[in-house]
Amino acid sequence: MTSSRKPLLLMLFSFLTIMLWQAWVIDHMQKTDEEKAGLEKVVEVVQSPGLEPPLPGVDNHITVSTDILKVQITKRGGFVDKVWLNEYPASLNDNSPFTLFNYTFNQSFIAQSGFYGDQDLYFTAGAQHYNLSEDEDTLTVTLRAKNTEGVEFIKTFIFTRDQYHVVQSSTIDNQSSKKWQGSHYSTFTGYQNAETKQGKLPTPKEFNVDPDAPKPGWFTFNTYTGPAYYTPDTPYVKFSFTEMAAKNLNKTIPTPNWIAVQQRYFIAAWIPGEGGEQTLTSSWQSGNVEKLSQNYRQSFDLTSHGEEVSIDPGQSQTRQSTLYAGPELTSRLAPLAHGLDLTIDYGWLWFISDLLFHVLNFVHKYLGSWGWAIIVTTLLIKLVFYKMSESSYRTMALQRKLQPRLEAIKERYADDQDKKNQATMELYQKENINPLNGCLPSLLQIPFFLALYYVLIESIQLRLASFLWVPDLSSKDPYYILPFLLIVTMVMVQRLSPSQESDDVQEKAKQIMPIAMGLMFSQFPAGLVLYWLTNNFLSFVQQYYVMKKYNAFA
Repeated sequence: MTSSRKPLLLMLFSFLTIMLWQAWVIDHMQKTDEEKAGLEKVVEVVQSPGLEPPLPGVDNHITVSTDILKVQITKRGGFVDKVWLNEYPASLNDNSPFTLFNYTFNQSFIAQSGFYGDQDLYFTAGAQHYNLSEDEDTLTVTLRAKNTEGVEFIKTFIFTRDQYHVVQSSTIDNQSSKKWQGSHYSTFTGYQNAETKQGKLPTPKEFNVDPDAPKPGWFTFNTYTGPAYYTPDTPYVKFSFTEMAAKNLNKTIPTPNWIAVQQRYFIAAWIPGEGGEQTLTSSWQSGNVEKLSQNYRQSFDLTSHGEEVSIDPGQSQTRQSTLYAGPELTSRLAPLAHGLDLTIDYGWLWFISDLLFHVLNFVHKYLGSWGWAIIVTTLLIKLVFYKMSESSYRTMALQRKLQPRLEAIKERYADDQDKKNQATMELYQKENINPLNGCLPSLLQIPFFLALYYVLIESIQLRLASFLWVPDLSSKDPYYILPFLLIVTMVMVQRLSPSQESDDVQEKAKQIMPIAMGLMFSQFPAGLVLYWLTNNFLSFVQQYYVMKKYNAFA
């Protein structure tokens, strides 16, 4: 590979390598020993902790509506089993609100908090439906239940206008004649039933808390889906379902902390409100399911436990937790808990990504279009690195002007590679050309382009955002126009670069690369392809201008 070709190919290769590495880690490094053995061992215990399939045709719910949320709370157990996000459509073709959580016979993901012993109690409330009126900023919903010993469990949910978080207070009122002992908990639990395929069991990494999530394409890269938690010592720890299946979590840590379950663009998180220590635990169960059409079930539990309390007869105690169920937006997450905004995962270049997101968001405020914001932000990055790029293209221009003399050296020393290389370097030195100058500036720019890549992959703002013919910048271009134009710009840039001696393999690789990259990008979100296309086009324009300035086309 020639030195003049290295800048472009190195940028592309670095970008491709990092993404391939990311995909390889997700697909392989998180596999458990059980997965590698084909999950041949099947246990019989499949009941998700404290959670049973709902009874069909029975109204066991209380609904609460605010300006941006609709929340469904079960009477049995008093847990949240559905949250509708009014500001976010379900999909491009479905304008109904996006739904977090789920509770059906075959698939469940719920959020529950309270004192142990309340999971299966039947709660009552003052009404079946609650609505936040226009003249109210908060809405309080109280549920009550008693066990057989006379201990009363009270759950109070406080909803706030224009907020995705719900504050839940849980109270134990010991009206029995005995001392009550137990602890406060906040948990996410769920299960899903699945059929075996040709005797092969599904793996933990196939578990998805969103049953309507689109299936991955043949060459796509998904953002992280699964559990996570925070401790003061280790902010934002991903603890995938695969890792959960391999080893249960059991850690005692001080507050502040939180637990969460993520999916692309959205997150559910429990944030304990009490001080002292919390114990984080998890469990994973899988096995055959009796009396079901499906013959296999996976279930999980991720819980934060408080310290044990002792309540004398006639006494009461209250604990508090906050449930966030909504979009992954820094402005919403950061004020709630330390490190919760880290779930918007910008990777190891987060400090650059965060800066670029603010630039992108600033530009969008003026243009009103995320597509044009991507184009302008890419232009701004190119302007910042204009002088560096100019140095690189100047080296290419001078190399192109030397092509006839390099060809003469090649013919003169056709049978002596050492003398040919020596004569080439002497010519470069005579003309004051350093081939490395064509590579180094591009290397320095790569982190910024990769950082913007993470921004475009993670930002919910691009979800269902249209641009020109593209209906959704967070999904692939349905007409493949952007990938085609990307191929065209790659060929244009290639033809500007000086051509030098190469063998057949290198020549074929050069010809195939634009097509291979275009095919790969055809499955990527359109916003990412738009960014890379814009970058390629601007590179071509600048390179053409510099080469014309130095008479490289003569």
